[in-house]
This record gives sequence, C-alpha cells and structure tokens, in this order.
Amino acid sequence: SSAAVEWLKNTLREGQLSVEVVSSHELRLANAVELAVRFGKTIFVQEVDAVDPMLVPVLRKDLSRQGPRMAVRVGDKMVDYNDGFRLVLATRSPSPGILPDVDSLMTTVNFSVTLSGLEGRLLGLTIQHEKPDLEQTKTTILKAEEELKIQLEAMEQKLLVDLSASQGNILENKPLIHSLNELKTKSQAIKAKLEQSGMLQESIDAQRNVYQPVAAVGSRLYFTLLDLQKLNPMYRFALPMFLDLYAQALDSKELAHANPQERTTSLGPLLERLVFGAVSRALLKRDRLTYAMHLVHMLHPELF
Repeated sequence: SSAAVEWLKNTLREGQLSVEVVSSHELRLANAVELAVRFGKTIFVQEVDAVDPMLVPVLRKDLSRQGPRMAVRVGDKMVDYNDGFRLVLATRSPSPGILPDVDSLMTTVNFSVTLSGLEGRLLGLTIQHEKPDLEQTKTTILKAEEELKIQLEAMEQKLLVDLSASQGNILENKPLIHSLNELKTKSQAIKAKLEQSGMLQESIDAQRNVYQPVAAVGSRLYFTLLDLQKLNPMYRFALPMFLDLYAQALDSKELAHANPQERTTSLGPLLERLVFGAVSRALLKRDRLTYAMHLVHMLHPELF
C-alpha cells in the first residue's frame, strides 16, 4: 500500500497539482481541508481508518449559494468552494469502517496485492531479465495500439460533429461526403493496423507464457508469507523484500549457463529454496516445520 500511496502522490504532483499531504490523526486536518477547499488544492489524507464526519458534507458536495459564491460547511465554518478542490483518502486497512451511505459518495480503488496481479508483475520482471527486447516490443505495441484507438475515437467524434453541423440534404453536401469518405478510408486503415497489432501481440504473449510457471510459483510463494501472520502477528514480510529474493533467483550464477528450457524448469525450485532459507531464519524454531508444510501444500497440492 505504501508503494501505491507514493506512486499516487508523484502522479498528482507530475500533473502540476498543488498537493497537501496530511494524516487523519493530525490536529491540523480541519485547517488543511479548509484551505484546500478554499484555494482549490488537492488534499491527500493518509492512514484513514474511518471517514471523519467533517468530510461528509464535502464528499456530498452540500453546496449553498452565498451571493455570487458557492460555499460548503467544513466543521463549524462555511468555506468558499473552489471547483479545483480534490480529496484523496488512503488507508492500509483492508476493511476500513466506512458507512454504506458515505462509501457511495466515493470512488474506491483497491491497490492491495492479488495473486493474479502479482503473477503479472513477476512475469514482467522475468521477461525483462530473460528477454528484455521482447518486453520492450510489447510495451511499444501497447503504446502504439492506444494511440491508434485514440485516433479512431477522435475521428468518430469528428464524424458526429460534421453530421450535426450539416444543413439541407446530406447527399448533396459534397464537402461532407468528401469528409465522410476520407474518414472511412482512415478508419479502415487504423482498424487494419489494430488487427495486425493484435496478431503480433498474440505472438509475443505466446513467447512470454513460457515463463508463466515461474511467475505463478513466485506469486504463490509470496502469499505463503502473508499467511504467516495467522501463525504469529510478528511475522510480516514486505513485498520489496520478496522482490529482492526473486531478483536473486533470476541473477543466480547456478543457472547462468543453463539453456532457456533448463532455466525455466529450475527457476521455480531455486526460488523456493531461496525464500524458505531467508524466511525460516526469521521464524521461531517451532514454526519452521509448520511453514515448510504450508509451503509444500500451497505449491504442490497434488502431494496431499
């Protein structure tokens, strides 16, 4: 969650927005919200366990007109409302205490790690290490595909504007017919490029999927670490620590001279040994066998 928060902060700042960062437990929260509402700033409230009642009128946009201005209540004050105001709430809790009527006022984005999401990330790291050109090609194709889709949407919008602005008989409107024919030709060319892009992407994905088993093992391994919290609340392992172990497996000299097929087959077991060796040192002796059994059960359920 901390990585998601940092990414969001940087993204907002890169967008040339004025961002005020404050914790929900700070005494200056009310004053910070008031200034953000008044001057149209973006306020980023961290460590939110529940939505402060002071924020509910702001979330609901309970605006009232005061002469030429619009105002909203923040705590005990009526504050001039600036349309540039943005509010972002961040929490580490998987189930924060937010009432349903308040939850309906917000857009929720879940940045928590999921099994499939982490698998995709690990697959990207593996391809970047094993076949960097392949990953670069995929990124380039996706970027080009998005640009083509944007062009296609812009052309559709132009077509609607031209049709709505036309007067009289459309069939006798030569400039409009010429514009429609031109748009049709460009649209067909873009659709053909998108089809070619889709075929090329399928070919690249087939090559990427060779490394899918390694990423799947890595993802399941990380979730065995999360399960350790049920055994003892002290057992907490961060994602960056696991990614370091994953990078060590990819850089291992043990497989430096192996062919691609051997590397794909051997990376999973090597990663298992690295993770178990690193994690078991942090566990109490009585819990090591329990973790070993849980790890085998998660990675090799067919043995049970």
